[in-house]
Amino acid sequence: MWMTSTPAFLVWCVVLLVAIHQLFTNWEQLSFDSSSILAPHNWLWLGVTWLALKFVHETFHALFCRKYSGTV
Repeated sequence: MWMTSTPAFLVWCVVLLVAIHQLFTNWEQLSFDSSSILAPHNWLWLGVTWLALKFVHETFHALFCRKYSGTV
């Protein structure tokens, strides 16, 4: 499975490092923009995003279980 390969892990590490760099270099803008993220007009998008992330997260649990012959 390509998602559990060493090259995929290395790509993930690079993406993570770039994200951390962006976080620290744009901290002021992030803190200013995040002050309204929990506003009521964003609740629908927060819910949709949470459901999508939850789906992806649980799908990866299933894929890893299947790859390593685990049971649920």
